[in-house]
Amino acid sequence: MSDYTKNWCKGLRDLADFVESYRDGDSWTTGFALNLFADDAEDMAEKGRRLGTASKHEQGGYYFLKRDFGPHSIALNILRERICERVQTGTRKVMKPAPDAPASRGRRARV
Repeated sequence: MSDYTKNWCKGLRDLADFVESYRDGDSWTTGFALNLFADDAEDMAEKGRRLGTASKHEQGGYYFLKRDFGPHSIALNILRERICERVQTGTRKVMKPAPDAPASRGRRARV
């Protein structure tokens, strides 16, 4: 484990110690969320395995896996375009009148 990671984890433990010793312990109304990011599908799969059991979500242009730890959560995010394949599910024909076609009965031609 790198020194950075050790220091980061120590910071979390110190934060937990502070919260436990806080005079008004019921003041904490929300948890915190950590956001991790993946670069591509392979990176998402590897980090997703390490995250463990998680729920799948999509929001805006992102797809993400979310794992809850009590009121806290970790979300593993990736741009949808990097992991999702666009699939055409059907086609629709739209009839457009030719620009020089006469106006149909009951309608006026646009000028």
